[in-house]
Amino acid sequence: MLRREVPVSVCPLLYGATSTALRKKDCGIWPIAVATVFRRTLGNILSRRAMSEMGALMRPCQLGCGTRGGVKAAVHATRAFMSDVEETRALLKLNFANAFNTIRREEVLRAVHLHMPHFYPTVGMPITLINRFNRGLNRTA
Repeated sequence: MLRREVPVSVCPLLYGATSTALRKKDCGIWPIAVATVFRRTLGNILSRRAMSEMGALMRPCQLGCGTRGGVKAAVHATRAFMSDVEETRALLKLNFANAFNTIRREEVLRAVHLHMPHFYPTVGMPITLINRFNRGLNRTA
């Protein structure tokens, strides 16, 4: 799977997910997809392999990704900033929305292709399968 050497006929089983629809409080639907154990394991392997590269790309703006003790360092720096009694200081933390559903998959794939091209074949495989599937549906319609 890491080398993208999986027969296409097996890919839906490996890259697929089980979907469940949960009801939201506002009567909407919250779709949940649970990936197969193979895909989750692959994701964990890729995450571990990519962590140091991601840290180098993200620092100094993002300390929580690929930087050992990065979150702890940020917390200590914030405490030190706020504990200076010589000056009046304020700290503002904003979180406008859950960004998960606002991320564009195409942009993530572009960023992976640009910054970590050796991971692109594996990361891009599910979208490749979706595109093949959709093209097949369009032909029969």
